[in-house]
Formats: sequence, C-alpha cells, structure tokens
Amino acid sequence: MLYFLFILLYIIYSIGISGKDLTITNQNFPIMSDDVRRSIRPLSDLNLIDNFLFSTLMENPEIAEKLVKIILKRTLGYIPKNISIESQKHYNGIDTNTHGIHIDVLVKDYDNSGSVKAIYDIEPNAYREKHLAKRNRFYNALIDTRLLNSGDNYSELPDLITIWILPYDPFGNNKIIYTIKNIVTENPDIVYNDGIKTIILNASAAIDKDGALEDLLNFMINSDIKDTDSELAEIQAAIHSIKGNPEVGENYMSIQSAMYYEKKMSFEEGEESGFKSGFKKGEASGFQKGEDNLVKKLIKHGFDKEAIEKIIALDDSTKEQPVNN
Repeated sequence: MLYFLFILLYIIYSIGISGKDLTITNQNFPIMSDDVRRSIRPLSDLNLIDNFLFSTLMENPEIAEKLVKIILKRTLGYIPKNISIESQKHYNGIDTNTHGIHIDVLVKDYDNSGSVKAIYDIEPNAYREKHLAKRNRFYNALIDTRLLNSGDNYSELPDLITIWILPYDPFGNNKIIYTIKNIVTENPDIVYNDGIKTIILNASAAIDKDGALEDLLNFMINSDIKDTDSELAEIQAAIHSIKGNPEVGENYMSIQSAMYYEKKMSFEEGEESGFKSGFKKGEASGFQKGEDNLVKKLIKHGFDKEAIEKIIALDDSTKEQPVNN
C-alpha cells in the first residue's frame, strides 16, 4: 500500500510542477513565472533582521559602523573605543569534509598596543533555529581557532561575545535579553572566566515597549516603523535608499530566482533518488528508507519542510520556517 501511495504522490507532484512554474532558457538560466515571482517577499517588505537587507546595509562602511555601535551600546551598555568591522565573513572548516560558518558581523576590539582584546559576533537571524545552542557552540569554536597563533599563550585569547538577534523567544520566558555564561554547577559563586559570553535578544518581548534596546529590537523586525529615535532614523533613511534602488532590487530578485531554481532542482533530484530507492526494495521497509533519504537530502539542500510535508505527508511538528514579524 505504501508503495502505490508513493507512486501516486510522485505522479501527482510531477504533473503539478511540469512546465508550470519554471522556464529554462537555452543557457539553462532560470526564469520564474509570474505566480512564482509574486510568491517572493518584495524587497520593500524586508526588515533589518532579514539577511539580504542587513548584509546590503553593511556594505556601507559608515552606516555599518553606526549600526554596530548602536547594537553594542544598547545591548552591552558601552561602545568599544578602537574597533574594526568585517561583515559577511566566511570561515571554512579545518578540512574539505568539515562544516564552515558564515558570520554576519565580526567586530574586533583592540587595546592600546594593537592587540585584539575582544571579539563581538553579531548574528541577526530571521529564521527559527532548532539547534541554536549547538550552532552557537560551533561558531565559538571555529572563531577561537583563528585567534591564537602557534606558540601564543592561552592568556592572550581575546574575549568572545556573541549577540544573537531573534524575532522569537527561544526559551519562552518572555525576557528581552538572555545572557549565557559557563558556570561551576556545584557553586555558581565561583568565578569561571573563560571569556565566552552569549547574549540572545528576543525582539518579540520588546513589541510596544519603550526603552533604547526595545526601540532597536522593534526596529529590527519592523524597519518601516514610524517615529524612530534620531540614531535609528539615520539607519532607516539608509534602508529606504536601499529599497528604492533599482539595482539592489534587481540583485535581490536574481538571488531569489537562483535560490528558487536550486531548491527546485535539488528537490527533483532528491525525490527521484528517494523514489528509486523505495522502488528497488519493493516493500514497506524499502519505501521507508527511500522516503527517509529523500527528506534528509531535501532538508540538506535547504528546501522548505512545509513543501515536503505536502508531498509525503510527514508528521513533523518542529518544521523550520521563517518567523512572521
């Protein structure tokens, strides 16, 4: 029964997508139909917490510095005096088969001798992250591997402060800010200073509340908000300039088109692989293995879990999806 159900779903899906939502030119460049184009969020609807708008804004060094200082001041209560800012920085893994990371903003704080005394990693994240704690652990580890040269003393390792800006509450305690440090469980009063600190900002708890940090978080998830304070008004003006730039709009749609094409092709490749695997077994166990392989491959390629559920009726209550601002 499962075998025939899988065949039926495969046929229905193949008919449903064939030639209706994607046209390929002779150069194999994807052109989206009007229906698909309308399904993409317009650039004008993006907020600062969205990766494309945030990264585009950070391309302006002057605005990037102002925004970084606003975030640090309102989160930590101070602004480091001597900093450098790097945006959209990629760290490869230690080998070809190991995971790398993509850092949104890396801020280095220098002492008077020119040595790095602290690192600030700022990570706006518009999507629900099911494994945020372990992702944060991996980011910290990979950043740390770049901070000491051979022969350096461990005392020279800079402090590392990671700031996650989220549109949702990962812990459900309705706190605007969560500060996380390593402690000695048996005696929390013991000072265990490894220089690692993680700060999670929960924008959902800041909605309709007053305060400098609250204003920043409300602005992150609603960047067209009226009556912003003077510091954020300057950032907002830069955002409006970006949204009104035709070249930026064209670049945004090109990226969305490429992402759509990649996801669609990955889905078809994964679906075919899973279908063949299930067909080869010719029994329920083979079908299940094919289905499992299909799901893993689709998720690995970043395909939306909701689409997977519609096709193979998965019962997954923890699906990852964009958070509605």
